[in-house]
Amino acid sequence: MTNRVIVGTDELNKIHLLSLVASETDNAVLIFDRDLNLEYVNAGFTKMTGYNMDEITLIKGRSLFNITYNDNFPQIFDDAIVERTSKVYESSMKHKDGHELWTSSTLTPVFDEQGDLKNVVVIDTDITERMRMERQLQESLEERGLLLKEIHHRVKNNLQIIISLFNLQSSYISDESALKALKDGQHRIKSMALIHERFYQSEGLSKIDFDDYIKRLTENLFLSYNINQEKIKFKIDSVKVPLDIDTAVPCGLIVNELVSNSLNHAFVGRETGEIFISFHPLGESHCRLIIADNGVGFKEGFVFENSDSLGTQLVTALTEQIDGRVAYENNNNGLKYTIDFKRV
Repeated sequence: MTNRVIVGTDELNKIHLLSLVASETDNAVLIFDRDLNLEYVNAGFTKMTGYNMDEITLIKGRSLFNITYNDNFPQIFDDAIVERTSKVYESSMKHKDGHELWTSSTLTPVFDEQGDLKNVVVIDTDITERMRMERQLQESLEERGLLLKEIHHRVKNNLQIIISLFNLQSSYISDESALKALKDGQHRIKSMALIHERFYQSEGLSKIDFDDYIKRLTENLFLSYNINQEKIKFKIDSVKVPLDIDTAVPCGLIVNELVSNSLNHAFVGRETGEIFISFHPLGESHCRLIIADNGVGFKEGFVFENSDSLGTQLVTALTEQIDGRVAYENNNNGLKYTIDFKRV
């Protein structure tokens, strides 16, 4: 709110008229002379602060700078004079009875016809209730944030317990196919536990940077499969794209399935290889996830859509869950998956 004020010889009468109008409201009006000494307060000031003019000047003095409570007030005042405009600022003070009082103040310099400062008018509006509600809202948000952090932490810990139980159970299993299924289940649970860990560690609790999650997840997979990273290289091309938990969990499981598939099958009989992941926004509302390897690819005649493997069915179901579509390329250069999905 800005307005330039220049008045004529009857400016003081007009200012008092302004105070009479303001006295009909709950706003406080303070009028200072050219020397910035207080010369008038209306009934609204007394109603708002509990002080009359004699009391406030006895305690604070008459100077505008002593009566105003904003720490940045000298700069605010200088700007108002230089720009010849009104300035709005907020202040905290104590009511006469001791309770905290917040005001939104509009300071307006008044100039005479020669352009010299004649008066300064300050109109205060009580915003204590608004500030109280904002403070309560902030405290509520902080409490909610702590609660969400605790939930993510507990979910992650519970998933870690399940992973440990899987580890114990695996020592009693001799069947290779059953053991592999158990290990695959472990990796899926780890991918979800890692997401909850990232949410717990993040400053914003509603989203995580998925590119950082991809790096952590693939590092864990390489360790779990005991992959020699000198032989099997891993490359990521991604940018920071925040995802909410309802999108991050399915995406994390998709990455887990496809990278695990490459580590299990792509480089059989080969000494070296490379796995590549790309993750970028696609327009304003979608993302594109690419997972590729330069391994042996699918056997001739394989049709992804007709596969009955659990991993393929999971990728298809998870892609549908995030309102996406999956395409794949299978050739002599290896296998490449492209998944486009809607970003919430």
